Amino acid sequence: MPGFNLLSALLVAGLVVVLIGEDPIAAVALLVYGAFCDGEAIGYTLF
Repeated sequence: MPGFNLLSALLVAGLVVVLIGEDPIAAVALLVYGAFCDGEAIGYTLF
């Protein structure tokens, strides 16, 4: 069930991103980079 919830949330968020005229792949890449790839990001993500 959590997998379905995550998938449906990603699909709805992707639809919103498409509706405002942006690239959903770039949006996900930006979210992943902001959550895990910055120096302090992992601390903020886990906090």
